Amino acid sequence: MFKYRHHDAHKKYDDHNKSHYICLLTLISLVFFIVMGIGYAIYLFVDAMPSSNVAGVHITKSLVLAVDGLKGNLYSDSSRGIKDWIINTDETNGFEIKHPNDWEVQNNANSFFLVKKYTDIRSRNSSLASAIEVGSISLGENENCEAAAGKKSIKWDPNWKEEMINGRMGVRTGKVKTAEGLIRDVIFWKNEEEGKVFYLEATYYTDKSTEFENIFKNVISEFKFI
Repeated sequence: MFKYRHHDAHKKYDDHNKSHYICLLTLISLVFFIVMGIGYAIYLFVDAMPSSNVAGVHITKSLVLAVDGLKGNLYSDSSRGIKDWIINTDETNGFEIKHPNDWEVQNNANSFFLVKKYTDIRSRNSSLASAIEVGSISLGENENCEAAAGKKSIKWDPNWKEEMINGRMGVRTGKVKTAEGLIRDVIFWKNEEEGKVFYLEATYYTDKSTEFENIFKNVISEFKFI
């Protein structure tokens, strides 16, 4: 009689533990799926909005970076001072470019990609410091990179030589002043098959441009044709 009671008590204890374990496991699973659901909802929300709208609804920079991290769109290289740069891939036009996360991507009908750096986002008109642009220029018959430079208001220097840059033959101008007085640094790659010149360009709107020149140097080194 005593043995049966002892057995029943032991069984009830085991059943209680199993029930407790199942409840705990269910609770953990529920919390996990809630967190994942919230994260995925935020991911879809941020992904569906352009950067200007994201700023407009006051989504924090940390949240945006977290979403970019989930998407695999962040890049770091501590040896060159690169931390959490945004990776932008344009499969249609065949390139990948990385840029600092505090630069603002903007729509531009005249180019493939445009990103700008403002020193004070509250007064953009007076605080634009630098811009980086990727695009192409259509060429006429027998035209070359010199003609493309002219269309960028850049006077061609015969000392510029064609060299291998990022896997393709191209010409880099270095820092030059355009006819409009802007300071630019441009790489031109000629695409013989399409009759176009592909370019990667930095424009500096401040005399204190050393920081932005170093950033452009890293942008060039990370730029890829795909």
